[in-house]
Amino acid sequence: MAVDQFPYGPTPQVLHWLSEGQLSSRLMRSVRCWVWLRQLYGGNLANLHQPFTYGDVRDLSFAPSHLKAEATSPEHISRHCQGTSCLCQQSTLELLWPNQGGHLGAWVAAALRQIV
Repeated sequence: MAVDQFPYGPTPQVLHWLSEGQLSSRLMRSVRCWVWLRQLYGGNLANLHQPFTYGDVRDLSFAPSHLKAEATSPEHISRHCQGTSCLCQQSTLELLWPNQGGHLGAWVAAALRQIV
């Protein structure tokens, strides 16, 4: 069976799994993994030609203003893309709840149960 979508939401349980059981120290890493999985399996990257490169993924994921140099600092990239709809300009809250439809308090409580 081919995987054509990643149907899992950004629940604390899914992010805990993506963080390899270390959600408290790897929250942002697990959020980035979740975002990439959503994009690669069912999002705007699902139709990439095969084989694809990181450059292909980058060009579809980020705004044209996003610098392509790998040695550039995150601050420089963020400043360069300021005011655009680039992925690097989205907050964690915007990535996890793009429509602001979730109950943040309940999510935080569930996340705290994962790390204690």
